[in-house]
Amino acid sequence: MAMNSSTRKGEWNIAASKASQRAVNPIRRIVDNLKVSPHPQKAVISLALGDPTVFGNFRIDESCIEAVISKFRSHTANGYAPSTGLEVARDAIARKYATKTSPLTSNDVIITSGASGALELTIAAIADEGQNILLPRPGFSVYETLAGPKKIECRYYNLNPERSWEIDIEHMKSLIDKNTAAILYFVRS
Repeated sequence: MAMNSSTRKGEWNIAASKASQRAVNPIRRIVDNLKVSPHPQKAVISLALGDPTVFGNFRIDESCIEAVISKFRSHTANGYAPSTGLEVARDAIARKYATKTSPLTSNDVIITSGASGALELTIAAIADEGQNILLPRPGFSVYETLAGPKKIECRYYNLNPERSWEIDIEHMKSLIDKNTAAILYFVRS
């Protein structure tokens, strides 16, 4: 708590960090300023951010609920899990996704709390301040939210909707320089 002559005793006076001041969520820039009245004859479709369970969009299978209850009743899950996830869970994920050409062990797996947490770890691991990452446009705006405070520049390459959202390779190449740390692209399965 920083105190100065104009601060009363016990009053908090904490300045926001420079990183927090650089944090911007592009979706919030749009959504927070919307002034739209819903069409009275059409149902509202929620495009809510975050938790898919808030509006009942994601129901967990009963077997999952029973497994959690059973674990709580065993009194072996009453504390903190390792920050990388439980070994048994990481091992199960490694076994499921390992292939002959890409073997995996539990040490290759990190379980995060949500996709944004995973993306934040990934961006921090692959890029440094002053570097850039190439991202598809249109794409997911959270990358900018996570990279900006770390002073990692987001550069957006175009996708062509007339060609099944194929990457504009020439545009992508024009964005690459010595500071490009990563290129994000999606492979259709």
